[in-house]
Amino acid sequence: MERGVRQGDPLSPFLFIIAAEGLNIALETAKEKNLFEGIHLPRHGPVISHLQYADDVVFMGKWSEENLKNLIRILRCFELASGLKINLSKSKLYGVGTQDIELDLVARSLNFSIGSFPFIYLGLPVGASMGRTTHWKPIIEKFQVKLSRWKASTLSYGGRLTLCKAVLGSLGSFYFSLYRAPVKVIKSLERIRMRFFWGGSTDSKKIAWIAWEKILAAKERGGLGIGSLKAQNYALLGKWWWRFMRNPVSIWAMVIKAIHGPDGGFSRPLSAKRRSGCWGSIVNLPKWLEKDQVSFVDHFKQEVNADGSLKWTWSLESSGVYSVSSLRFHFDNLVHPHKSDDTWVWNPLVPGKLNVLAWRVGLGKLPCMENLYRIGVSSSNLCRMCNEAPESEDHIFVGCPVSREIWLQLSNWWRLLEHSPNSCRELLNCKNQLGASKSEGGSRSYNVMLLVGYLEIQKPEGSC
Repeated sequence: MERGVRQGDPLSPFLFIIAAEGLNIALETAKEKNLFEGIHLPRHGPVISHLQYADDVVFMGKWSEENLKNLIRILRCFELASGLKINLSKSKLYGVGTQDIELDLVARSLNFSIGSFPFIYLGLPVGASMGRTTHWKPIIEKFQVKLSRWKASTLSYGGRLTLCKAVLGSLGSFYFSLYRAPVKVIKSLERIRMRFFWGGSTDSKKIAWIAWEKILAAKERGGLGIGSLKAQNYALLGKWWWRFMRNPVSIWAMVIKAIHGPDGGFSRPLSAKRRSGCWGSIVNLPKWLEKDQVSFVDHFKQEVNADGSLKWTWSLESSGVYSVSSLRFHFDNLVHPHKSDDTWVWNPLVPGKLNVLAWRVGLGKLPCMENLYRIGVSSSNLCRMCNEAPESEDHIFVGCPVSREIWLQLSNWWRLLEHSPNSCRELLNCKNQLGASKSEGGSRSYNVMLLVGYLEIQKPEGSC
């Protein structure tokens, strides 16, 4: 192998993987020859000497100066063989159960800097008590930074909905996949998403016309299908149960068995000390779900293969394979069971902002004058277009002379001359008069016409 491959060269990743595998083989050989002693786990568990991902490596071994010196020699040989130099001045030495004086002397002699717990490895804190909200500040700050870059006032509700689901809903997934977030953290993150959706920021807030719990509910249940962060957190933790049961001989599963027993601690309560770690969050997942009256363990089933062996399956998926989305939807459907008679059927043929508008009309939660008057924001409830009647959702979109003229033109186009709806609900039911409404395409086409009418009425009104 020659040096000098440019960064970005297509061969670079493959060459690096080959070189990194050389380091792994060198360490395994050193362990076999007793040149380097790793961490011996109980119950005849594996001997752990290093965690390696690309160029981020954590070495673990018995605390002795000779062990450390041999590790330095191994790294020096690796440098000469691969051309990849180890920068010892940027490396840190951590001592577990050692005296500070001894740690300082060894670090000075080997030109290491001393590290302290917790530290960050691959983006996650190691050695931190994740039950404390202070260790979740990086996630909260990420949400706030993203929110500050987007001007909610310049985005439509459809745009905000997309960002809430796709971006703000995934920022914490890395932490959520290993640690159970405290209730206070979940509330803070949901508050950030809620304020952004309604057009506010971390420092200011707008009127929340609809309860956030309803918005989190699935579209089929009258919500917007955003999904709760709590459900996402629990569903990601649940995946470790599936991995442990389906692949019990993997190296990480063997480590868990050595520390917590052959069953991984699933069948018995963990001690207070071990319960606070990341595996404690995973083992105690059924208990957290039971508090929300959501079952978990019951959905794991055992089936017999053709060869007579047993395999685990997940009952919430038709394929029998665990998925994060299945538990997340199951949790939200039970915890956020909002259901409305005026549930709007989401139409993919029109922009999201119009779907959100129709959804709010069905719930009667628009900032019309009557609603503003009811909460004390406005001193008058008269319609701003005709100035003749109280401005409710039904009046804006159906009863006002301006809106009636628009519906008259659209009704002529759709040949609904004899029908004159008196409410938004009747307007939604107009599609029952159409022969084409029996098909999904006819229903969607009518909804498109309906949303076009909403849009035309909204332009002069300007309050929706």
